[in-house]
Amino acid sequence: NLDYNKTLDQTLFWFDQKVYNDKKEPIALAGVAIDLSSAVTLMMESLPSKNSSVSFADSDGLISISSDKEKLNARISDLIGTSLDSVKGYPELQRYTSKFGDTILARRNIWTSPYQIVLSIQEKDFVPSTINVMGLPLAIGLIFAVAIGFISALLIRLMFRKFDQMEKAMQQIAELDLTPTP
Repeated sequence: NLDYNKTLDQTLFWFDQKVYNDKKEPIALAGVAIDLSSAVTLMMESLPSKNSSVSFADSDGLISISSDKEKLNARISDLIGTSLDSVKGYPELQRYTSKFGDTILARRNIWTSPYQIVLSIQEKDFVPSTINVMGLPLAIGLIFAVAIGFISALLIRLMFRKFDQMEKAMQQIAELDLTPTP
């Protein structure tokens, strides 16, 4: 239940929580309240990237609190569509394709309540593109290739300059008059 408390000037979200004894037997029912404005502030501060969102949903998947205003009062199933796949190696994470690309979804129940916290993160925020990964090595490789080409051309030019000098010397020797003079 949502309740605005005038004395505290807070909108509180109330839900019941069972209290257990040492033998794990229920002995009481306690009303627990979450201050929605504080919860939203904490949600906004805890986002891992600018394109991610964190939401509070009920057992039917209806989002009542979210850091993304477009998700308010929407159902999780409407946001993700029908294609929800597991993330290999991380069974607690799921992947779906949104209008922004591949998105990772993590859901956690709040204690034993029917409510859950839902975190959605765009994969591109955490998995760098091939250009980002390969850009620097390719640039360094290109610089080395140009440098090696320049040095090779310079060495070849120096080598041919020696051949030119040898050719001129041979030409001068060939032009000499080697006939003995009396």
